[in-house]
Amino acid sequence: MAKRTKANNFAQLAIQEILRFLGCKQSSEIDTPSKPTRNIPLRETFSQRSMSQHPKQYTTNPEDIRGRKNWDRIPKDVQQIISPFLAGNLILKETPSSTQYPIYCNSIRFDYWVRLFTRDVIQRCSGKLGELLQKLQKVVMYDTSLSLYVLPHAVLNIVRFGGEADSDIIRSELLLVLQDVKLLEDLIDEGVVKKVHDGRRFVLESSSREPRVLQQHSNSKLFLKILGEKRSITGIDDEMVVTVDQPFTSSNAGEGKVNYCITKGMTSVSNWEDTQEKFTGMTQTVFSLIDSLTRWLEKTTTKAEGPNEISSEVRNQAKSVEKFLLAIPKRVLAETSYRCAAFDRSLTYLETAIREEWSRSDAKSENSKQPARNQTIDDHALELLQHIYAGLEDADNLTGVAEMRQRSSVEETILDSEIVGDWTSALACYEQALQQAPDSIRNHQGLLHCLRNLGHLHTMLTHAEGGINRYPNEATNFRSYALQASWRLGRWDLIQQHLDETSLQDTSIKTPFQNHLARVLLLLQKGEESSCKKQIRRARQSVLDSLAAASMESYQRAYPLVLRLHMLTEIEHVQHLFFNSTDTSQEAKRSAIEAVKASWEKRFEHTQAGLMGREPLLALRRVLFQMLDLKSEVADSWLYFAKAARHAGHESTAQSAIMQAERYGALKSHIERAKLKWSNPTERYDAVRVLKEYIDIQSQSPNGDMAINAKAIALHWRWTQELGMQEISQIIENFQEHCSRLPSNHRESEKINFLLGHFYDISLFPDRTGASKYEGTGNNGCKVTNRKDSQLLPPILKHYATSLQYGHKYIFQSLPRLLTLWFENAENPSVSPDIKKQLHSALQRMKTNVPSYTWLSVFSQLISRICHNDPEVLSCLISIIASVFIKHPAECLWQMVAVIRSNQSPRRKPAREALTLALNQLKNDPSLRNKVEDILKAYIGQDHRHGFVDELVKLCSVAWKKDVKSRTVNMQQEGVNLIRMMKSQQMKNKILMPEQAMLIPVLPCDGRASMSHNPYPEHSVYVKDFEEQVEVMQSVQKPVVVRVLGSDGKCYKFLCKPNDDLRKDSRMMDFNTMINRLLLNDSDSRKRNLCIRTFAVVPLNETNGIIQWVNNTNVIRGILNAQYDMEFGKEYHSTKKISEMYSKRLKPKGDLNEIEFYRLLTSKYPPVFHRWFLNNFRDPATWVLARNSFVRSTAVWSMVGYVIGLGDRHAENVLIEATSGNCIHVDFACIFNKGETLQVPERVPFRLTPNIIDPMGVCGYKGAFTSMCTLTMRILRDNRDSLMNVLETFAHDPLVEWIKKDSDRNQSESTQKLGKCERRLRGEVTRYPDRRDIRQLLSVSGQVRAVIAEAVDPENLSQMYKWWMPWL
Repeated sequence: MAKRTKANNFAQLAIQEILRFLGCKQSSEIDTPSKPTRNIPLRETFSQRSMSQHPKQYTTNPEDIRGRKNWDRIPKDVQQIISPFLAGNLILKETPSSTQYPIYCNSIRFDYWVRLFTRDVIQRCSGKLGELLQKLQKVVMYDTSLSLYVLPHAVLNIVRFGGEADSDIIRSELLLVLQDVKLLEDLIDEGVVKKVHDGRRFVLESSSREPRVLQQHSNSKLFLKILGEKRSITGIDDEMVVTVDQPFTSSNAGEGKVNYCITKGMTSVSNWEDTQEKFTGMTQTVFSLIDSLTRWLEKTTTKAEGPNEISSEVRNQAKSVEKFLLAIPKRVLAETSYRCAAFDRSLTYLETAIREEWSRSDAKSENSKQPARNQTIDDHALELLQHIYAGLEDADNLTGVAEMRQRSSVEETILDSEIVGDWTSALACYEQALQQAPDSIRNHQGLLHCLRNLGHLHTMLTHAEGGINRYPNEATNFRSYALQASWRLGRWDLIQQHLDETSLQDTSIKTPFQNHLARVLLLLQKGEESSCKKQIRRARQSVLDSLAAASMESYQRAYPLVLRLHMLTEIEHVQHLFFNSTDTSQEAKRSAIEAVKASWEKRFEHTQAGLMGREPLLALRRVLFQMLDLKSEVADSWLYFAKAARHAGHESTAQSAIMQAERYGALKSHIERAKLKWSNPTERYDAVRVLKEYIDIQSQSPNGDMAINAKAIALHWRWTQELGMQEISQIIENFQEHCSRLPSNHRESEKINFLLGHFYDISLFPDRTGASKYEGTGNNGCKVTNRKDSQLLPPILKHYATSLQYGHKYIFQSLPRLLTLWFENAENPSVSPDIKKQLHSALQRMKTNVPSYTWLSVFSQLISRICHNDPEVLSCLISIIASVFIKHPAECLWQMVAVIRSNQSPRRKPAREALTLALNQLKNDPSLRNKVEDILKAYIGQDHRHGFVDELVKLCSVAWKKDVKSRTVNMQQEGVNLIRMMKSQQMKNKILMPEQAMLIPVLPCDGRASMSHNPYPEHSVYVKDFEEQVEVMQSVQKPVVVRVLGSDGKCYKFLCKPNDDLRKDSRMMDFNTMINRLLLNDSDSRKRNLCIRTFAVVPLNETNGIIQWVNNTNVIRGILNAQYDMEFGKEYHSTKKISEMYSKRLKPKGDLNEIEFYRLLTSKYPPVFHRWFLNNFRDPATWVLARNSFVRSTAVWSMVGYVIGLGDRHAENVLIEATSGNCIHVDFACIFNKGETLQVPERVPFRLTPNIIDPMGVCGYKGAFTSMCTLTMRILRDNRDSLMNVLETFAHDPLVEWIKKDSDRNQSESTQKLGKCERRLRGEVTRYPDRRDIRQLLSVSGQVRAVIAEAVDPENLSQMYKWWMPWL
């Protein structure tokens, strides 16, 4: 109590002194009591003067004014609490105290170290702030949280204003903590104690084949660990006799076969986990100090680069802070961070250290021409880098580390195998390692981990029990694995046995969570309600204790602990069913169980994807279902686990899970077994056989599950067709015969109809998947060549159309294909009029039978064919467009305005006819007709003149036509009609905001067709007003940036662009939207969040349009120019300097060949982009996320750009989102390899220049970038037909630049361009025209590596246009 009172006194003094520092004084204006609200006790460290009887009044004195302002900034509720201290007169009696350095030692507690260190740092502070902080030196000794808050400010004060001696003392203290933690787990050797002499001399038997490796560490600080205790080693001889400084406390330290380990670093500690938590707190404190100093330095440096120059005094202070930070080795920080599981931070420091070493190496070599990333990394750094990426679970970057290693050890191979989930290989490696070191506990535990993940639970149990008997001192660890296997197998007798044995162990050892979990399940099984609840509370508390420390670093580190809490909560759900159910009827019980299952499914969706992360939860659920006697749920859980294991590539694990599911009578087990065999290319015929046997058995059983039968039939015949086991006509006949046995609700489904349409499609066009339809003549994959074959067209369209009535899982395969067949064959002379009539009828039925959002997904394809030559097709097409327009007028109009206002009559006329037809169809609904008419008038005006769109077109070209020189124009002058329109009541909520979220339709989440589904946001945003100032961009075309106020109160920016055909940009966004959907459908891509950042592009006619502005973006050239200016001086990378360098190159004496000149530029302008990421994303976790986003988005854009031949990727057409690091491409004028026809032809497939590679890490493009490119290209190639259907719109709605050429050549040119795209999607590599294309169909990996090699080839880069800036 006395200690608490003393602490309160010091706190009161601190508040009093802070108020004085702020200039706050008692006055009549401040409502304070004349006396303190309570008596302040006097202690030996205080004296109290008499209180002032008359409060001092505020004057016009600047100091008084400052005090009043500071007081007003304090919240009112806080003012009421602290106002009594305005009149305080407590005085601190100076009690000098000196602290001896180093403060840190192994035995010191974390909280005491922080308080003592803070107090000493405060005593060394100077200046006015130092005077204030020194008033807190007594308070901090009683409050750890206050110490942690004050310490960064105090350290900054000393580094800025103090002497070098004080800075050196503080730095030495921090380094001491870092270096000790760095050595915390540095394992040198392990093995068995053979004999003990005098309690201090131990004869050791090493498990290593080279025990004399200890002699290499003879000069290091080594410690011997036995039974959880550590002692300092004072001597080691050649016979492996180790002498320690003092005896071990345990009497068993030398009896029997006791294991030992030798480490570098820590002294003796009694509780190892407490030590780790202590050092986590210490290192977090050190990291916070470093981060605080870094932030101040960067803030000061930024000011120095700005318009306000800083004083020379502050500049010198910045140099002192920089010197202090540089004196702390980055490698030490990296290794310490890794030891504390702060993997993001460790990666940041390690890469910085490696780059600094590269820079020093380059500085020593004057003739160095290679970029830093091509230099080598030492083995120790590579090993640490591998472990960091393993901790981050980043398998993609681990591949880059593997390529940089010259050879791999068994341990490194194990790490690579574990991170990719190849547990079979990891198990083999552990077995090999155990042959070399049979007593290695770490290898035994790794082997048990593999057995658990492979599902070999009986083997795991046997091995764990053998470990308990063989290594009694490690029984706790082995018993934890035994308990994991036991509760998974439902061996409650073994659980009881092992838990009874754990009760005999040392109580000072922390109980593992698996022991808690096993005891909870055992008590639940026994029905002991009270004991079960108590044990759950203990288990939860044990998790929370660890979670507090883990959550300080990152969510990823804390997630395994969160998952444990998740598991305990689900046990409580079952416990409630066991003990608290009042209604005991079977119906009520089943209802309660179904409610729990539904809750579990929702909870499961929020867990992190990945087999190993979810396995403990799935295993727990199986056990709980068994307790509830729910055999079907147990079977389904095993099948789900088998499916997840199959997707993860764990064949043996999946096989074991299927066998377990069969034990519980799972009906779907045959299908899962067949899918597992199909995943192995050598067993695909067996997969078909398994399904055939199942179908034959079920055909004789009238009580079978028809849903499962339907799935088996569909899979069987699809695989039969893919393997070519029967003729396609036989497949169609047999498939229809099997389907006829199914009930109508299973026969009439999306999948069955899609497969039937697909089979008929293959029957009619057997070569569609093999050859390009854009090359050669004859059957090109969509046009029939004779009337006999044309008879198959109606069933194709019928079944594709019927499938869309039931769902949209195959919408991007069936609908574009259906439309292509209809458009291509409607005017085909080889098709009879009767067949054509059937085709038109099928489309007319679709118009009413499928939901409107189905057509919206291909609306651009419909619009591109609006000038079709066949009258019947055109009539049907206009009818479809009209019906969709009626349901979504505002959304459709933004996509139609370009054709409604087209300069080409064949396109403009049908579009307007569609609008007229829509209004005519609404004659019987006056209310809806008036609404649609009002929207039409708002957009395009009366008689298609003087509408919102017309005025917007005028605004696009206002700066260009008037040759405006200023950077802004006034909306009241140049857009007065738009302003007037928006003030009209008739325009309220009529013009939909042309923003991406408002224009992209969203399909139903459940995959089923729904006529009532609204594909657009429920609360749409409409244009409300315009901001007065319009920004004029300083480019040749002078586009303008307008700011539009939405009905939701937010401001939206748009670029209004003249003299540019934005239809290509709009279709690129359609193409990218399709790619995003494909990426989202792939599990590997979804796990990595691969996507393309899209934005709305709305063409207003052939020469004008608007583009949604992407906020928080900067062009790469601007970012790099600013970075070069910061590091090398202003105008270092200016246009003038680059022009001078190019002009010097052309002089006779300065002539260099292209490659030499390119290397000269890369050496003068070294990569600096990684520094922007470090500066822009200060937090290490945010930095890792931003860098991953950059690498992944760059990879996706690179592959997409390569497929469509996207060129002109200069440094101003590539943007970076400053908030996420995403790479965004703009300006798609140069597609279909147009860059190869420029005056200086482009030679690279995409931009992969030194600065683009620079932020990818020290492994460069060989790590995650190549992996992401391979994944993206696989998805693109798997969906070739769907992507080509989107690109076909270019051929049927050609660009202005294509129309200028004669019509015959136009069609030929468009098909050639599309043919090149399709060749890339088939696996060919198209190169610059003067180099031979690779016409061989390469694997995805081979194709990706080939195009990356083209992109980074110095010969190609050296010949690029100078303002493309290939050196950046």
